[in-house]
Amino acid sequence: VVTFFIKVIFISPAIGVLFGLMTVFALRKAKHRLSPEDNTIQIAITIACAYISFFVSQWVLKVSGIISCCTAGVIIAWLAPALIIRPDNMEVIWHTLEWIGNTMIFAVAGLIVGKYAGDIDGSLLGSVVLIYITMMLIRLSMLAICYFPIKKIWISEYSWKDVLFSTFGGLRGAISLALVLIIEKHLNDPDSDAEDGDTSRYFDAEHGRKAMVIICCCVFMTIVINGSLAGLFFQKLYGSRLSSGVDEIIFHYVE
Repeated sequence: VVTFFIKVIFISPAIGVLFGLMTVFALRKAKHRLSPEDNTIQIAITIACAYISFFVSQWVLKVSGIISCCTAGVIIAWLAPALIIRPDNMEVIWHTLEWIGNTMIFAVAGLIVGKYAGDIDGSLLGSVVLIYITMMLIRLSMLAICYFPIKKIWISEYSWKDVLFSTFGGLRGAISLALVLIIEKHLNDPDSDAEDGDTSRYFDAEHGRKAMVIICCCVFMTIVINGSLAGLFFQKLYGSRLSSGVDEIIFHYVE
């Protein structure tokens, strides 16, 4: 446990910082604004940083690839903005990659869980509703606890209306569905082609299938209910319609 803690807390961020600094150095070498090739090179450098930092950490060094990748992103966001030749192009490319990744995860998770649609019954739907309400209450409690520190230290204009909207705007999406894919990978299903003695399949088949269905249903509910009604909720809560600038901010937040 101690070794795992050290790897996750210390080694993974250190690797991310290293890759982030290497990426900043590479971006500095390709910042000639009159060179159209450097714009493409910079985009390729950031994409390579994301994938290589994750691969090296997760599969080569056996530490947390997600933490390393996120840390590298923080370093780049901190040190590299002035080096980016065309920030708008960079943002468009990464939003496109984000959309493609989200779409693939949603599609694959839907195809997998669709096999177990026959297992849905009244008790399972009741569990989905209960978990959905619990998620909203937990998020509200967390934001309520953080309300006074945020208001006193960072944002003096922060209000309880912001807490309520942040609670309602919290969606569950790609990360939750990635959990579904992980459960499917490690599902101990007697009908699968897994070899006997395969220790990587440690999720009980019945419970694993129910968990997958519940997660997908909760994601569906947050998108349909919270995502669709976020604009109306904002209007009722603040007594005004979204301006174009605020609309864009809220869209990205809810997304």
